[in-house]
Amino acid sequence: MRSIQLKTLVYFFVVSVVLLLSCETESSQFEIGVDLVESKSKISLVDTFSIQLSTVKYDSLPTSGTANALVGYFENDQTGSIELNSYFTVDLPSGLTAVDSEAVFDSLILTLYYGEYLLGDTTTMQTLQVYRLKEELMLQEDDYSAEYLFNTSRFPAEDQTCGELFFLPQVHKESIEIRLDDKLGRELLQLGKDKADEVLNNTNFSAFFRGLVLKPGENPDSRVLSFSTDSIKLQLHTHVAGQYEHDELVIDFNLSENNNHFNALISDRSGTDFENLISEREKLFSRISGDKSFIQGTAGVLVRVDFPSLNELYKLEDHILLKAELVLRPSPESFASDVPQTLHFYETGKINQMNDQLVDADDNVVYANLALDELYKENSYYIADITTFLSAELAGSYYNIDHGLLVTVPLSDFKSQTDHLILEGEKSSRYKPTLNLYFLTYE
Repeated sequence: MRSIQLKTLVYFFVVSVVLLLSCETESSQFEIGVDLVESKSKISLVDTFSIQLSTVKYDSLPTSGTANALVGYFENDQTGSIELNSYFTVDLPSGLTAVDSEAVFDSLILTLYYGEYLLGDTTTMQTLQVYRLKEELMLQEDDYSAEYLFNTSRFPAEDQTCGELFFLPQVHKESIEIRLDDKLGRELLQLGKDKADEVLNNTNFSAFFRGLVLKPGENPDSRVLSFSTDSIKLQLHTHVAGQYEHDELVIDFNLSENNNHFNALISDRSGTDFENLISEREKLFSRISGDKSFIQGTAGVLVRVDFPSLNELYKLEDHILLKAELVLRPSPESFASDVPQTLHFYETGKINQMNDQLVDADDNVVYANLALDELYKENSYYIADITTFLSAELAGSYYNIDHGLLVTVPLSDFKSQTDHLILEGEKSSRYKPTLNLYFLTYE
């Protein structure tokens, strides 16, 4: 019995196989290099090997230094609710201690520029609240000694808001402005005039002004807004009275260069299938969660794909694996909001660790593109070529069923967006995932 593996063929044989994959005849029987192989051969497709989907939730996900400040609330009957808060600090501007001693305070404004990402409805009013932090944002080391802040990180804030805005999100506009507490603004201006110790250097300033956190107001609608972290500004507006007109001066407090801004997530999974999914070593099988598996950005929720029956391949005689395609189908309900255009894959083992990103034989990243059913959506699917992965896994005499794939949106989006994708499980009547295996077989 031959082991199933991707074999190196001579040049003329490779050319013949390529022609076979791109051409069809009535009988699907082909002569391949008659001088090399006397028997007839054909291309066969097998799509009956089982696929097992499950949902995995990481204990914590690094969310510091991302492009989006996420604020809002999202609720789903199957996964529960999440609230997103965005924490950030600002640096000491050089102009604060150079301010004119006659300067008069006008306002302290937090300016937020809309990001490109949005989840939910923007036709209803939204409340955005700003709180002053009581502790400095300190980066934490992960298992590899890299410094991050995580979606599970928490820092205490004052009980009372220092700013609030009730508004209709209009993402076609450039930005929103939130007026902060006048008392804080006057205090900052006076510290600058006095050249006080608190504004002597950035270290002292960070100990005095520890940062801000953005939160949704009470009873929020299911909606998440993003704001570009590159353009967050805290602006102190002042003026100096002149004989005929005022000389206005705006002092900008820019986002801290320490890269310690981050998005925190508070989830409530009670009453859902996710309630007991506590450790990242655990899997929530799709058959338990309504025959569905889930991807949810910033929440650290992603899909695992396993191939439990692949050892049956070793029973096949005279088969050469030419190509392996993984087809994943989104649930129709996913299209209530925008769905991701691509999915990425990472190799994983028994305890769901995220290992190497999946690449092909030329070291190109393997990803699944969305084939969108423009008319009805329900026949949409993602498809990926995983030939290199399966060929390597099958190269020996035994396939380790603990080896699988983690499926997620691109990792940068996974950390900075709240994409919510539902994939149909293996028991689905119409939308189940499939593994298409193309073999060269001999008679």
